[in-house]
Amino acid sequence: MVPAHPLVVTNSPTGGGVPAEPAVHLAIKDFTTEVKTNTVRLLFDGLPVTPVVAKTDDITTVDYVRVGALAPLSANTYTLIFDDTGAYTTTITYGFTTAQYRSAVLPAPVYFETFDTTDEGACRPAGHKPTPPPWNMWA
Repeated sequence: MVPAHPLVVTNSPTGGGVPAEPAVHLAIKDFTTEVKTNTVRLLFDGLPVTPVVAKTDDITTVDYVRVGALAPLSANTYTLIFDDTGAYTTTITYGFTTAQYRSAVLPAPVYFETFDTTDEGACRPAGHKPTPPPWNMWA
C-alpha cells in the first residue's frame, strides 16, 4: 500500500555525539500528494530558521547549517512543518544531543619581533658610540 501523504525518508542529525555546529538535513518523498515547497518551515530549538529547500523529481530536501557552537552535551530539537497538495499539514520534531567538548579560553597572543623594520642604531642612547669588535682576539 502506497502512503497518501509525503513522508520524511531521511533526517539528520539524530542521537548523541553530534558536532557543536550541526547541519540539519531532511529528505521528503512525495506519494499520492506532493510537498508544497513554499510552505516548508523549520524550527531549531523552537525558533524559526531559514532553510534551503530544493525539489528534484519526487524528493524535497530541506537543509540548514547552525552557525555558532551549541553547548556541550546539550539536548536540541528541530521541527519540520509543511503542507501537501491534499491540504494536509505535517509537523515532525526530531532531537539530538551535542558531543562533549571543552571550550578553552586562550591568553593574549605573543608576537614575534625581528626588528627588521628598525634602522640600525636607532635604538642607541644619545651619545653612545658602538664599540668595534676586536679584530684579533688572541693578540
